[in-house]
Amino acid sequence: MLVSKTFTRPFKDPQMYSQTIAKVANMLAGGGPLVQRLGDLRQGRRTKSLTNNLITPTLEAECGDIGLAYPHRILASIIEYMDALDKICPGVAGDSTLLYAPECKSYPDSITVSKTMETNISNLYIIGDSSSWTRGVGQATTSGLLAGAGIKRKWHQSLHHRWCSSLSRIQ
Repeated sequence: MLVSKTFTRPFKDPQMYSQTIAKVANMLAGGGPLVQRLGDLRQGRRTKSLTNNLITPTLEAECGDIGLAYPHRILASIIEYMDALDKICPGVAGDSTLLYAPECKSYPDSITVSKTMETNISNLYIIGDSSSWTRGVGQATTSGLLAGAGIKRKWHQSLHHRWCSSLSRIQ
């Protein structure tokens, strides 16, 4: 899960802020990602081992303390989200739930695209997070479908144009 932060003046470098958080998390883990049990995070203690944890890790990561890397407001937002999600999906915010860090994303100013995700450069389509228009898998998928439809439409128009040109030469 991601926590969105919008910065105001005089701050001008959210990319560097995000990268600094990621560097600290990686430093604490010895160069890779950190993993922490949600129960340990809530209690303000480092996860030392995942032996006998109810959830088996799916990513190789170093046990540690995400609270040393992430600012308090970001951690509070993550825990608040997990607690709200737990009301819909009971158990998701259990003590054994694993949190991995870092996960930092920055979004540039939006690139101008058409309704089919075509840029102002003819035949250049940009989709997913790289387009700066999407913020998740569902939106990224939709942008791909829009681009595919636009490419298909252009291709059919091109075929129709070539077919009509061929007909006019025959006559």
